[in-house]
Amino acid sequence: MRKKSVLAAALMTAAIGAVAPFASSGCTIQPLEGDAGTTGGGPAPDETVGDQCSAIASAFCTHVIDDCGFTDSLADCLSQETPTCCSVASDCDAISQTSSSALDACTAAIAAQDCATATSDGIVDLEDCQGIPARP
Repeated sequence: MRKKSVLAAALMTAAIGAVAPFASSGCTIQPLEGDAGTTGGGPAPDETVGDQCSAIASAFCTHVIDDCGFTDSLADCLSQETPTCCSVASDCDAISQTSSSALDACTAAIAAQDCATATSDGIVDLEDCQGIPARP
């Protein structure tokens, strides 16, 4: 048993010795200048409030027509739903402050919504869609 613990101690010492030179050097990798990224919490690049309203309306209309038996055409549904999100040109043309990942979470929640709620309440109570799109 003594040989195993001496061998283990020798291996551990060798391993620590091999790693030790790197322990004090720290990470020197830095982001490139101007590389702020666009995923995560930042706004989606160049997506307007109108673009995101269209994506939300499209997700809703596709869901209620394809999955819930809603009888309107897609064009009719979109023409009714989109203005409820964006009706003032200056708002619609503004760059949205909502990230792509937040918009994706909203549209996924719409697609997963039960039909009874979707056809009676729309998306008003969907937590993932609250405040989306965010106006500047």
